Amino acid sequence: MKYFPIKNISFFQIQMCLNIAEHSSFTKAAAALHVTQPTLSKRLSDLETQLGLLLFIRGKNTAVRPTPAGKILFKEWEKIVVQMELSLAKAFEAQECVSSSITVSTVPSANIQVYLEPLIDGFLTTHSDVEFRFDFLSTAHQAERLLDGSVDVAFSPLFCEGLLNNERIVKQQVLNCPWYVGMLPSNPLSKTERFAAADLRSQHFIITSPQLFPDFYSFVESICAEQGFVPNIAFSTNNHMSFIRNVRGDDEVFFVDGCSSLLDSSSFIFRELPGVESGVVMAHSTSNKQLAVLDFIQYAKSFFMDYTISGESEQQQ
Repeated sequence: MKYFPIKNISFFQIQMCLNIAEHSSFTKAAAALHVTQPTLSKRLSDLETQLGLLLFIRGKNTAVRPTPAGKILFKEWEKIVVQMELSLAKAFEAQECVSSSITVSTVPSANIQVYLEPLIDGFLTTHSDVEFRFDFLSTAHQAERLLDGSVDVAFSPLFCEGLLNNERIVKQQVLNCPWYVGMLPSNPLSKTERFAAADLRSQHFIITSPQLFPDFYSFVESICAEQGFVPNIAFSTNNHMSFIRNVRGDDEVFFVDGCSSLLDSSSFIFRELPGVESGVVMAHSTSNKQLAVLDFIQYAKSFFMDYTISGESEQQQ
């Protein structure tokens, strides 16, 4: 097989030949390539010698035109140039999509030390150039911010996932955790050795507004309905963080999940609700193509496969 010296062909030589063929003139091709006409002629002559091929027919009274060999070569070289332009366009697009900052959102009641901080610390071991920013929002506002691009990834309680329903939002449950019932130490239920949902029949509930958080109210209602009673509502608040500020009597209780920062309150007793699980949903917009964000999402999916929150509200990895 004949040896072809393709390693020594430069991209400029390819462009040079295509420009000469397009303009049918050394002078016009030289101007388009910002070189002098003698320089262009010399480089073409060197290329033809290198390849052992005559690429153009020259003549004083005729236009410069490709030889049969040149026509075959230039047809293929045009494909190379198109492919090169496409690859460069993709490369620049990828570079523009790279973000050194990822905005993560969670709800105000979330204890980020339980799952977000370990997740992000792990991700940063291989992506140390990424900067994280946090925004604490209600789930409804998380959905809005995911869609307008001001939040990249949102983490929301499982019972609120309905507020993330949108064809442009991808959501996935990534973590399971228990539900807890919070109460004052003076509440007789705090002394019960075997706590059960049926014990809540005599209690009064502090809940969030059914109008603002219908999914949460439905959850409380369903727990009580399974035991054959309707929840007796003592007070409803506008957010979960207000629960501990509104418990007045020793017969008042509230629900929090295992990812809630309210579990850190030393003024209350928290009893796990047996047989009932909550969790965390991770969501992102389908239009967010930033490479760092996509890497973080994939890492999070893998991370949470081996991550649990125990019944004592402690994380184990």
